[in-house]
Amino acid sequence: FPVTIIMLGTFSMRSKGYELSRFASLKNTIVIGGLSKIIKHFIDISNVDHFFTYSDYSRTDGSVYEKLNFKIESFIEPNYFWAKNKKKVTRGVTGAFKVWNCGYQKWIFTA
Repeated sequence: FPVTIIMLGTFSMRSKGYELSRFASLKNTIVIGGLSKIIKHFIDISNVDHFFTYSDYSRTDGSVYEKLNFKIESFIEPNYFWAKNKKKVTRGVTGAFKVWNCGYQKWIFTA
């Protein structure tokens, strides 16, 4: 039988602990309680009691994390990268321009 992934989360080991680095669902699909289920499963299989993640102001206000009892650790100011033809490039490339983001929030979860 073919398998369709409806929702997933990825956790990555960083120098300061685990990070919820990606969280996504199938297009036009809502899974009620999906993020909390992914977090619970990660805690159950890894025995980790805390981790962090980021929310991008251009995509969300981060309220989903607040509802799951994450705490804001810090705010990251807006920053930019260089782009040309819809691709990131290094500074100094002829014809490149700055693309600004809206900033981020860093969230901490403690079980």
